[in-house]
Order: sequence, then C-alpha cells, then structure tokens
Amino acid sequence: MKKYATKSTNKIIFLFILKSLLFSFISLLLLSLLAAKIMLTLDIDSEYFSPVSVIICVISSIVVSLICNVGEKSRGVLLGIISTVPIIIFSLFNLVFYDNTFVLFLVKFILIILSGGLLGFFCSKSNRKVKIK
Repeated sequence: MKKYATKSTNKIIFLFILKSLLFSFISLLLLSLLAAKIMLTLDIDSEYFSPVSVIICVISSIVVSLICNVGEKSRGVLLGIISTVPIIIFSLFNLVFYDNTFVLFLVKFILIILSGGLLGFFCSKSNRKVKIK
C-alpha cells in the first residue's frame, strides 16, 4: 500500500473541501436564479416554492457529488455524502432563518444524502470484481 506524506494528504483534503464549497455555492446560486426566472416568467404561485427548493437542492447535490468524485478511486459513497455537507448546511440555515418546516428540511436532508451517496458510488472507480462460482 502506498504511503502518503502528511503535507500532500492535507493538500488533497483542502482541495476537496474547497472544490465542494465552491461548486455547492455556484450550483445553488445558478439553479436558484434559473428557478426564480422561470417562476417569475410563468407567474407560478408561491405555494410551489417549497417543492422547487427541494428539486434545486437535489440537483445541486448531484452536480457537486459528480464534480467532486470524478477522479476518486474508492470510498465514493462517503465522499459523495461529505461533498454535499455545504448543501445540507444551506438547508439548515433555511430552516432556522426562513419560514421552512422541519418536515421540508428532513425531506431535503434525506434526498440530498441519498443522491450524493448514490452518485458518489457510481462515479468512483472501484475495481471490484464479482466472482461467480
């Protein structure tokens, strides 16, 4: 097994966290702007804001998990879930500071974790071979 120096490991972790934060911010911003533009253009009622926010968070978690886990060789599920932590924190802020319900936060949390973990699993380059006897 290859040993890594502490300095290079810290750099890898720092870059992963930076990439996760940056792409979470960008994807949430762009998808929120796009959804706001569509909802204002089509004059959609404000009761549909909550389902749209769930969709935005799930799509953002998919994008962030995809971008952060493309080159990883193992532990895709764990890295996929860790990469979606900024989106979960964003949803938690929406619960605390805005008029959101706990049920909506719970739905977002579960969907973000599932989508991030599944996409992290599919994006990792694991070399698992299935043996059939």
